Amino acid sequence: MDTHELAWAAGFFDGEGYAKFGSDKRNVHQGGRLVYTTLRIDVRQTDRRVLDRFRAIVGVGKVYGPYSPATTSRQPVFAFVCSNFEGCQHITAQLWLWLSPIKRGQLKQALIGWRSFTRYKPGCKPDSLRDSHGRIVNGWNRRRIGI
Repeated sequence: MDTHELAWAAGFFDGEGYAKFGSDKRNVHQGGRLVYTTLRIDVRQTDRRVLDRFRAIVGVGKVYGPYSPATTSRQPVFAFVCSNFEGCQHITAQLWLWLSPIKRGQLKQALIGWRSFTRYKPGCKPDSLRDSHGRIVNGWNRRRIGI
């Protein structure tokens, strides 16, 4: 890949994108809790062409949208999303040289958070659901509890 294109992608991501690792607790049945974990690199724009160019440079992820704006005075929004560890690691490695210290820290924190979470939770997969005891709930178990 051309280093000028990678530098452009890094600058674009530095200004417009974010990386995060987090969890979202969701209510299930009478007070039961499941935890949904996610690692994500996200860039949002009103012009899809810019996101398609970014996607072509980094080689992973998808562009979604358009999404309706929250208010009528805004334009529809498109989103570039990469939500798996390998893809996020790939993007980080490609853009690292041109990223600001703040964005490097954000990416590092997200990737380390994901790795430390999966290290203590054997068999964890991206975007998996967990019950209140940290056990993966998928397939047959998910159907059994009505998700």
